[in-house]
Amino acid sequence: MSQQRNILNALQDLTEEKFREFCHVLTALDEQPRVRTSEVEGKSRVKITELLVSRFGQSGALSRTITTLRDIGCNNEAERLEPSLSRDDSSPTPRNDPKELLSSVRPDFVKNVSGAVLDQLLDRLLRQKLLNKGEMESAKQKGRAEKARYVVDTVLGKGPKAASFLIKEYCELDPRSELCDKLRL
Repeated sequence: MSQQRNILNALQDLTEEKFREFCHVLTALDEQPRVRTSEVEGKSRVKITELLVSRFGQSGALSRTITTLRDIGCNNEAERLEPSLSRDDSSPTPRNDPKELLSSVRPDFVKNVSGAVLDQLLDRLLRQKLLNKGEMESAKQKGRAEKARYVVDTVLGKGPKAASFLIKEYCELDPRSELCDKLRL
């Protein structure tokens, strides 16, 4: 099943109220590329799915959808989408695309990254202006696994340079991890 179909199915599972909240949170994020309120107002779930995929690409749209679902408390819907991140239909070899590579190891990253390494990554991402202060504060309020998901999903939404930076910094901080071996470009 395509990532676009997975996203659409998740949005179709939302109540009308949760769908409106999803659209609101999507526009409230201060990340680039930005989604404007006028782009989502009165749009159907199909149109929102198309917007997400056209703006962020297949895996970026999937990551943004998962993050936004979690932000509105739809954790079950987010969890149903997570396995889709590791099997991107559009790219059988993610090695040449840092975003695809990071997406492909997201579940392992969430499971294995330590809190100490995660905090150092957050500091480095902020220093490089790949996270803003609001995103940093939001991350700090989460538990380790949720923080790891948030960091990966936020970085994926920022583009390939941000993903490449996260991969490089992670491997510098935890060079002997199995995950780092998978991430080496």
